[in-house]
Amino acid sequence: MKAGWGMDEHDGDGWDADPAARARLAHDRHDQVIQQLFATGLVLQSALPRIRDPEARERVMQSVVALDVIIHEMRATMTELRTTR
Repeated sequence: MKAGWGMDEHDGDGWDADPAARARLAHDRHDQVIQQLFATGLVLQSALPRIRDPEARERVMQSVVALDVIIHEMRATMTELRTTR
């Protein structure tokens, strides 16, 4: 199943381009992944009111928190990479 991130297609997408173009491509893909993770978290949050099973509800809430942590870590990593160049 394809996630839609385009990571398996490298034809004409900048992988062989100069370092500045590669950096822009990496930034764009990073932003796209963060947006998809954020959207997934919103979908999970919107489902919470419909989950009657307390254990299942807790697991979904934990997943939302985990997605939030991942997003913050990715942003911190990208900020760190930008400042060390």
